[in-house]
Amino acid sequence: MTEPGRVAVTRHYFLADLLDMRPDRRGGPELGDPDIGTFEPTRVPLRGSVLSSLGLQTPQLAEYVLEHVDAWRTR
Repeated sequence: MTEPGRVAVTRHYFLADLLDMRPDRRGGPELGDPDIGTFEPTRVPLRGSVLSSLGLQTPQLAEYVLEHVDAWRTR
């Protein structure tokens, strides 16, 4: 729950084997509301040094990602 007068920020992280992406086929009311932000995918290299610099939250997620990054790169 967010305290009155404060804004909650939620970030979602996904690991995917992306074969094709068509941003023009996305839909939903959130995409048309500039007041709630942008919904653009961010591609990052699967390297520990890069991922560490992202400031992933929660700490448990950051730890999990850094622990498994080498295995994901060999998929």
